[in-house]
Amino acid sequence: MIAKKVSAVILGALILLGVIYIVFGAGGETIKNKYTFVGKSDHWEASYKINAKEKFYERNGRGQYDSEYEDQFKLIFKGTDKEMAEIEEFHYKYQSPAGSSDSTMTFEEPRTNKVFSSGAFHQGNAIPREYHIIEVLVRWDGNEESFELKVQE
Repeated sequence: MIAKKVSAVILGALILLGVIYIVFGAGGETIKNKYTFVGKSDHWEASYKINAKEKFYERNGRGQYDSEYEDQFKLIFKGTDKEMAEIEEFHYKYQSPAGSSDSTMTFEEPRTNKVFSSGAFHQGNAIPREYHIIEVLVRWDGNEESFELKVQE
């Protein structure tokens, strides 16, 4: 009786492992990439981190591709706290061959935090590659600076 229960548990575990293998990892190749783009201008410095996963596999005899990545963009004002507190209007945009993002803000109260950041999870989209150049544009109170981010070596 105990032998039958043990056999049933082992068989159930093997079936579960088989299903997990088929659903999550049956064949194919998964490639993971992680890199950080960096750059700066006279008043700003930025970093753009990418953590990506791509999967190449076959389904019904046809090649398939899935992609997903998380990104984190951080923009830092290099000026003084006093200069930061004087900024009233602010806009930034960053763009790669894989996509872009931007943000516009108006400050009614003096701002002391010199860090601006954004991030997102993307699925099924083109992934920024380590050989891409990320273009950054920052506008604040009638000023404008643009600069490039490249992968940190």
